[in-house]
Amino acid sequence: MKKWSFLLLAACVCLSANQILPVQAEPAFKTQTTKRAVQNANLDFDLVNSTGYDITQVYVGESESDEWSDGLLEDTLEDGQTLHIRFRPDIETVHWDLCIEWYEDEDDDEVYWYNVKLDEINRIILYYDKDSGKTNAKME
Repeated sequence: MKKWSFLLLAACVCLSANQILPVQAEPAFKTQTTKRAVQNANLDFDLVNSTGYDITQVYVGESESDEWSDGLLEDTLEDGQTLHIRFRPDIETVHWDLCIEWYEDEDDDEVYWYNVKLDEINRIILYYDKDSGKTNAKME
């Protein structure tokens, strides 16, 4: 009985000691780094082919660089299909260039979009206007 009483008393002393230990004082003001809220912090996005034609290759590259990624497609991205493009989590660059190659009437064409701010979008939908011969991108 004395053993249990001693243990109970020791536990109470430890608990009450934790309650009265000095708490670190809060500063009179706090400095805080505020990060800008972004819609897409990881830069990943879906590329939707709504051109009416097959896309044969997709490349991305940092806007500040002259270099492009290796081709991202293993197979043709057919009209109506979506390619999910993922970035490594440690990538911090938000401005990227996008290049697509596609096949139209036996001519290989490349189309470029420069300085795409990937932290503000989740999807790029590609359209082709046959009358004007231009490929457009809607960014959402």
